[in-house]
Amino acid sequence: MKKIFVYAACVLAVLFTSCEKKAAPEAIPGTIEKTFEVFSPATKTELSGMNVLWSEGDEINVIAANSGNQYTFKLKEGAGTNNAKFSGTLLADDAEETQFFAVYPNVTIRPASLSSSKIEIDDSFGRIREAVKDGFDAGQSVMTAQLEEGKFNFRHGSAYFKVKIEADDIDSLVLKSSNTRFSGRPVYNIDGSYNNIESAKADVVLAPASGMLEKDATYYIPVFCKNSTLKVLSLKAYHHNGVVTELSTEKKASVKLALGSVYDLGAPYISTAPKLILNTTSVNGVPSDAANNLKIENAYTVLNGDDSNIYSVTYDGIVVTSVSIDNGTITYGVSANTGTKREGWIGLSLSEGAEQRISIEQLAAGASENYVWDFSSAEWQAEFAKMGKENQDITNWDLTYDGLTIFSTAKSKYRTTFFQWGGKGSTSDRYMKFTTSSAGTVSVYASFTGSSAPTSNPDRHVSLVDSTGKQQDADTPTATANDDPEKFDFKIAAGEVKVFCSENALRFYKIEFHSN
Repeated sequence: MKKIFVYAACVLAVLFTSCEKKAAPEAIPGTIEKTFEVFSPATKTELSGMNVLWSEGDEINVIAANSGNQYTFKLKEGAGTNNAKFSGTLLADDAEETQFFAVYPNVTIRPASLSSSKIEIDDSFGRIREAVKDGFDAGQSVMTAQLEEGKFNFRHGSAYFKVKIEADDIDSLVLKSSNTRFSGRPVYNIDGSYNNIESAKADVVLAPASGMLEKDATYYIPVFCKNSTLKVLSLKAYHHNGVVTELSTEKKASVKLALGSVYDLGAPYISTAPKLILNTTSVNGVPSDAANNLKIENAYTVLNGDDSNIYSVTYDGIVVTSVSIDNGTITYGVSANTGTKREGWIGLSLSEGAEQRISIEQLAAGASENYVWDFSSAEWQAEFAKMGKENQDITNWDLTYDGLTIFSTAKSKYRTTFFQWGGKGSTSDRYMKFTTSSAGTVSVYASFTGSSAPTSNPDRHVSLVDSTGKQQDADTPTATANDDPEKFDFKIAAGEVKVFCSENALRFYKIEFHSN
């Protein structure tokens, strides 16, 4: 199979390595040869039009919907085009069917998945993606199709990252996301959209079959996307001498990955020299009262280095009164503001005269903060729906909306009025998080998950940790799933707040914050 990336000024044609082919079945009595017209995708992407051209020897798996029987169909004509014909031999009963599905490359699907309107690939696609200059190995991506008006119109089953190499000693690249699974055994809905990825891995490895990645060459990395909204993306280069460098990439926060689209990472910074990157350039809404131990998490990154490479940490001294750093986190203090809103700054540098600054906006004297996060609202329900279906266990939550983050590494779910974790939470694996610039009161509305309070585990409760680091635990709830939720109030200091459930699962309906 060939893929051609079409640009405005030129046409770049690249031949990709086909997957391993299966032997064509021998003709036997009671079978019928059938030919299908097959179109490959011509999908508009972020960068260009992407066309797929069929090659000699290409095979597809054709599945009869009713029986679930699968057949190898081989390219009959149309090599070098995206409009081809594939032929194969079917059992006579299957040949009379009118509903068929197809998958490229010629991988097996699980027939039982068709009964639930899914195409579940039986083969697992590992972490390794073979590097192909100016393209990718088509056998390590997936396309699916449903027979419509006698034709198969294939759809992309992967998204693609584009990267240009600017070093001549790199053996491989490793691409990883904090919340999105890039490899595994994909499961598609009948319409070609993602349903799930089984045996999922968070990263993919781009490596050539032999030698090293070529300097000044461009490569495309096909990825699956179990959770389609990309959060944090990391890219590491493994050099031939054993050195590993973390590369800077274009910020991709909140980008929603789409099948068939290409996301350009540019030519990442590749060097063994330390480089300082500010992940945060401004902090707004800092309290007007004097405060210490305010934190900015993930404020900076030192590529190819650590805190020991930071030459200086400075601050304005009027608004900001103290600063310390620790592995990406900045802890600072502010003086009391008795006037209108004002701004200070914190500076970091790796060398003299090369300072980068974070602006700190402090609220005017007497300013108040009030937040209400009601999970029954249409806005929150719409955000939940982006993660998956209602009342369905969903893993790897990392959802931020209206200043509140819901994070979970285990199965959790939502309903029309609440969000529920699938078990005991903590400040590291299952929590809700927000940051306030003022001290005040947090109100959490929660209930048990069943129709009655369990006698086997009566001590489960709502817990909270604020910027002081001290954990507060509410009384055991008396409200059950059939009751109105119970309200729990916590007095907190300014800064980051994490709410979670101790011991076991609870339902959370609403969270409020009101400053003093």
